[in-house]
Amino acid sequence: MDVADPRMLGEQIISTYFLTMLPSLLIWIIAILIAAIRWKKHPGVSRLVIIAAVLSILLPVGNLCFRSWWFEASESIGQYFFWMTVVTGLSRVLMAGIWVLLLMAAFMWRTDSNSNR
Repeated sequence: MDVADPRMLGEQIISTYFLTMLPSLLIWIIAILIAAIRWKKHPGVSRLVIIAAVLSILLPVGNLCFRSWWFEASESIGQYFFWMTVVTGLSRVLMAGIWVLLLMAAFMWRTDSNSNR
């Protein structure tokens, strides 16, 4: 394949994107495994962590798939950038929700340390 072939360029972009995401993906997979192992002791916390981790894995994958598909389907570069701005905004809102889930998991079930005295 020639380097100028758009399919080859797309494949390079996707493979580079996943390589740069690999450390984060591994962390989220480890988080899912730890939450699953500790499910019986902390089901509420584990549930929130698993939901947040799965969404953290699916969000960038879905975002990349949508961007690749929409690039092919767009009629103009302006239309493409408009929808990419919308998708990026929605992704940021979803990521904020993921962080809310993680903060809830970290602090929601904690008891006041003074109440144990």
